[in-house]
Amino acid sequence: MQTHLQRRRFLLSLLFTISLFHLRPTPAAASPSRTLQISDADFIRQNCNTTLYADICYSSLSRYARDIRQSPERLVRVSISVCHSLAKPLSAYISDLFHRGGSDDPRLAEALDQCVETFDMAIGEMEDSLEQMRNMQLPSDIVNVQTWMSSALTNAETCTEGLEEVSDGPEKLDVINRSTEVMDFTSIVLAFVAEISPTPPSKETGLTFD
Repeated sequence: MQTHLQRRRFLLSLLFTISLFHLRPTPAAASPSRTLQISDADFIRQNCNTTLYADICYSSLSRYARDIRQSPERLVRVSISVCHSLAKPLSAYISDLFHRGGSDDPRLAEALDQCVETFDMAIGEMEDSLEQMRNMQLPSDIVNVQTWMSSALTNAETCTEGLEEVSDGPEKLDVINRSTEVMDFTSIVLAFVAEISPTPPSKETGLTFD
């Protein structure tokens, strides 16, 4: 009888030990989110999805995934560079249209002259923003970028507003379409800048700019 009782206690103890082993969570099961990784392209897509022009954003920036490397600061820097690459040839094109004087419409000539001026200012503001991003010292310095890129957007809008008073024609429509591309991408930049801009400006955010 004693032997049978001891055997029963042993079996119960063994079963209890086995149940504890099965109930104990493994490290992977305990924290699956810690092992979740996204690709550089996914990082860009996730950020682009927060903008008003997600498709344009992703198609333009995904080719720079290796340069951006899931860094919000590099994302801003590259997106400003892409925006600049759209604006600079457009400015040269508008300037060429104005100086060729290919239209007899004086209102178009006046609007193009204004566009040359406003896009020159916008390009300067984009270049200032790029320089600021390359030489960022304090998290609050991003506010300068926000200010300059907002002004660049306003300048591009001024160009298209001036063209609204001009009769429709291929030159007018071409400038408006290309200006709209610049404005759309500038708004993308501003969305990214807003994500890393300190709120309030004096608050430390722990950003690193390298």
